Amino acid sequence: MNIKKLKYKVIDNFLSKKQHEQILKTFTGDHFPWYLQPNNSTTKIKTTKNMKKIYKNILEGTQLTHLFYAYRDLGQGKNKINSPYFKIVQSFTKIFLQKYKIKTMEIFRSKVNLQLKLSNGKKHNYNTPHKDFENPYFDHNVLLYYVNDSDGDTVFFKGTKIVKKVSPKANRLIVFDGNILHTGSHPSKSSQRIVMNTDCIW
Repeated sequence: MNIKKLKYKVIDNFLSKKQHEQILKTFTGDHFPWYLQPNNSTTKIKTTKNMKKIYKNILEGTQLTHLFYAYRDLGQGKNKINSPYFKIVQSFTKIFLQKYKIKTMEIFRSKVNLQLKLSNGKKHNYNTPHKDFENPYFDHNVLLYYVNDSDGDTVFFKGTKIVKKVSPKANRLIVFDGNILHTGSHPSKSSQRIVMNTDCIW
């Protein structure tokens, strides 16, 4: 499989059972620090009235996040490893590189999100469609890793049309082109949805 030429690829059981359980234990542990995020995207995307007219099923909710790393050229100041937990990302990406025989990878941003249950949410609802970085000249890839089983699909768009949905499943990885319009969804049945997101090039 040529991972470099894929628009999106779903990979189940990406890590070993032991590796996945360690990540799950860390992110759901009492000592892992989460921070309240006003918007569902660290790119400061605002859900405008106009967007709600175009994408009629937008429904936002509470999200917690933990930023592992941000690169200076993306408006985040100097190169900054925000977190001692960045070693989790380093181990994760090393496994990815080895599996798909990729020589090098440059990480631009990596974080983990925790979305809480929306009691008024429906299966067709989703968060604001976006690209992690809006610069049209910045080609990048996204590694989206589901930490736990939950509802709350990841939704991919072409314009206003939904072209693909991927359901959260523990230890499932989606690899996709970062220039594809996409969004997540808050769970309406599960108590929480935990997803690790890494923007990178290789």
